[in-house]
Amino acid sequence: PNPGAAFSISNSTQCLRGNSFVITNSSTGASTYNWSFGDASTSTLSAPSKTYAAAGTYTIRLVAFNTSGCSDTLSRTVTVNAQPTAGFSANNNSQCLRGNNFSFTNNSTGGNTYGWSFGDGTTSSATNPSKTYSSTGTYNVRLIAVTLNACRDTLTRTVTVKAHPVARATVNNDTQCLSGNQFVFRAGTSSPVSGSSINGWRWAYGTGASRSGDTVQSPSAIVYSTSGLRAVSLVVTDANGCRDTGLVSVFAEPNPTAAFTLASSIQCLAG
Repeated sequence: PNPGAAFSISNSTQCLRGNSFVITNSSTGASTYNWSFGDASTSTLSAPSKTYAAAGTYTIRLVAFNTSGCSDTLSRTVTVNAQPTAGFSANNNSQCLRGNNFSFTNNSTGGNTYGWSFGDGTTSSATNPSKTYSSTGTYNVRLIAVTLNACRDTLTRTVTVKAHPVARATVNNDTQCLSGNQFVFRAGTSSPVSGSSINGWRWAYGTGASRSGDTVQSPSAIVYSTSGLRAVSLVVTDANGCRDTGLVSVFAEPNPTAAFTLASSIQCLAG
């Protein structure tokens, strides 16, 4: 009598990454087996397993022999689905907190749907999302690219949200008489939370000032030629390129005008 070739496969459709087709041999009356897997590889084990190196549809064939040399053949097909490749880039991986806006460009291949997580508990299913963070820190941005066959690939990149410096402008006396006024300004302790050093200052003094601006921490005295209230601004920039603006108000008090008249500038001593 001929043997009866029979086998089953644990999962006949798998994704390329990590594929492993486990074969259960349920042949009857057979003593030896010849397997071919459709990619030029073979085996003589009773119940082999097979991992494929490329996507495609393969025919697994079993020839079962008994001790008399009689044989039976059975073939089954398996499918190895292609794996996507997740890929993305950001417009700028490191941004200052104020006004940050990370725009992500999805350059994945083979994906049909996408899942994003931004490292702060928020997610997106957009192809090319954008993200604004509400606090400083380093965040892990993860993209999962998924095919129609549910095969997936994951890529994680980090982005950094940098702290801002704190600009503090001080003045020796914020209210002075116009005559002889000398306003001396100074940048206070303008240290960013991140610890990055301040390396840039820019002052603007308003109208009527003896000069328009300075780029030093402690400029020399400013003299105003006209009276009035001014908002003096200081912009500081740290080594990370993050900026902050501080304001201080000063008032040049208009001088009074002394004036008087005499009823008669020449009079007799008596009376």
